[in-house]
Amino acid sequence: MWARRRAAAAASVVTAFALASLGGCSQPPNKAPVLAASTAPKPSPTTPTTVRLLEALVPVPAGSQADTTNGLAARTTLDLDHFVDGLFVAASVPGEKTFLQAQGFTGAAETNWDAKDGTGAEVFLVGFRSIQGAQHYVESESASTSATTSSLAAVPGGTLQVANAADSYGDIVMQARFTVGDVAVDLHYYSHGAADRTGLAELAQAQYGRLKAAGA
Repeated sequence: MWARRRAAAAASVVTAFALASLGGCSQPPNKAPVLAASTAPKPSPTTPTTVRLLEALVPVPAGSQADTTNGLAARTTLDLDHFVDGLFVAASVPGEKTFLQAQGFTGAAETNWDAKDGTGAEVFLVGFRSIQGAQHYVESESASTSATTSSLAAVPGGTLQVANAADSYGDIVMQARFTVGDVAVDLHYYSHGAADRTGLAELAQAQYGRLKAAGA
């Protein structure tokens, strides 16, 4: 997945999740964080979908600092190329792009932060042409790791995955996913030393509420 952390964290994140390719491919793990050089984020051209998603993103907590490495930003829009180039290593980009096109990908928006309390988060809102497309994305993402999947009671139909070990920063990485209409929500949450399930649940509830209020 798109890595908030610097390059040093990449190997441990991949080990913790034993990431495999999206869409049920049988190849070795493809979804290692992309270790691009740090660059200023360049938002993709906006569309009605990405404008809607950008407005629905949860606000960055007061006093937090955004990570702008690897194309991330406090709030930015993502077209298909930007999205797949960020989420997947180069070898898997063509297949993932084909999968997302088949599901009716219409655009995405992203925000992230490192909070004062030591937690961090990445939030991706991924738009599709249909409810089924959003559901297929969530199902494929959830099936792409060896981490145990459990229910996220904070939101209807939510799933939760927790890394089996801390990354090189001592953080436990958690991922939560759910859909609201034709929008797939993909949350990555980092907490030091132990899994902060309460913090992740509160973030999921806040993002779910904003999407429902926006009529998603």
